[in-house]
Amino acid sequence: MKEWMISQGWPLYVMLGMTVFGMIGSILSRIFYGKLAKEAQLCGTSDYPMLHYIRQKYSSYYKLGMRPVNADALVRRYLALHRVGLLSLYSWPGIRRLMMGAILMVGLINGLYQYQTTMQAASLITDIGVSLILSLGLWMTGQLLSVQRLKVITENAICDYLENYLKSKLDGEYGYGRQIETPDHYARALKETAASRPGGGIRSKSVRRMESERFNSEVDAKIVEDVLKEFLC
Repeated sequence: MKEWMISQGWPLYVMLGMTVFGMIGSILSRIFYGKLAKEAQLCGTSDYPMLHYIRQKYSSYYKLGMRPVNADALVRRYLALHRVGLLSLYSWPGIRRLMMGAILMVGLINGLYQYQTTMQAASLITDIGVSLILSLGLWMTGQLLSVQRLKVITENAICDYLENYLKSKLDGEYGYGRQIETPDHYARALKETAASRPGGGIRSKSVRRMESERFNSEVDAKIVEDVLKEFLC
């Protein structure tokens, strides 16, 4: 049975299947990270569940009288826990590396078996060479579809929103600093300034109202419970 499978070229088919599987993993990881990076650019208004949870979790600290000082740690934690489909977000790029190792192992084992059977080094060199070529193809696919840049964009976008907007907003609301005006306030100020000018000026239709953040006034009970368990238990 073993000899028949090898004579029919099954090891090569297995390596080709692993190569395709690794490429699919790279493509899916690029899609998942691309979608998340796009949503992270609009972190304040995005309905993406994980981003919504991070916003609510960050706000819950203020609700409980605590003031977060390291938004980066919060973001990295929930990105590491975030699941997309059957795997965590961080696990999808690892499929390619796993398949590369498996291809090299199958090629080496098949080459050694054929060498012991035929005592010809050509079979060993051929199988190892094929596995190296397929692994190289997977490596190049990973470089072309790299998600490292998207990881940096996602983390920086979320941290930028938390530290440079939401933190200032909550500091004002909870008495840690001055109240920060909303974008609508500045839009109204521009309209009033344009209306007070004697002719010309800025037309009202040129003023663009920014969508205010859809921020829930009440923190989800589960999030508050999580915070209490983490810090008070």
